[in-house]
Amino acid sequence: MTRQRILLIVLLAWALVMIVPDVLRVVQPLGSFGFYADNDGVIYDVTGPFDAESDSPAWRAGIRDGDELDLEQLRCLPYDPVACADALMVLGGLQRVLKGRAATFDLKATAGHPARQVTLIAAQVPANPFERFIVLIDQIAGILVVVAAAWLVWTRPGRMSWGFFLYVMWFNPGQYYAFYALLEQWPLLVLGQNLAGAIAEAVGYTGLLQFVLRCPG
Repeated sequence: MTRQRILLIVLLAWALVMIVPDVLRVVQPLGSFGFYADNDGVIYDVTGPFDAESDSPAWRAGIRDGDELDLEQLRCLPYDPVACADALMVLGGLQRVLKGRAATFDLKATAGHPARQVTLIAAQVPANPFERFIVLIDQIAGILVVVAAAWLVWTRPGRMSWGFFLYVMWFNPGQYYAFYALLEQWPLLVLGQNLAGAIAEAVGYTGLLQFVLRCPG
């Protein structure tokens, strides 16, 4: 087996590992702490993905719009596995966690509240049958696109086929929520995945340019 095919198998496995776990969301939706914060730590939504405020763990814990996370306590350097995991669960952009996950957050003092610490337990995000069906279709489409692109490289290797595969490996219809929710148990792996993902995105854009410049010839 050539080195190119070995590399193809490794990259295909990575691409599938990121999207296949989301099939589980069809039968078991993920959890959420029920709030969204911006990059400055300011909380702007305490309902989150829930249908009502009363369903949100954040709301029930007394968190309100305008409260501010103490980002000094939510960082990965110097490395603390608990603080780093809590930071990645709410500041990583995906904001979905395993149901039942616990996290503790320090809130700064505001005009209406003193500085305080709250512990939240992630509640299951509601999902109706239509949403579950969409998740299933997304994941099937993502898997088929990635596998088809890999097959193209396997049967017709070249700059165009490799470019297309490298693009769809990262930019495909599949979703990554479950993958990251599972990975959040090991913060260092999440940081490594984010670094590899940033490189993969850049390579993907380069691959798309290679594909476009050579298409349809």
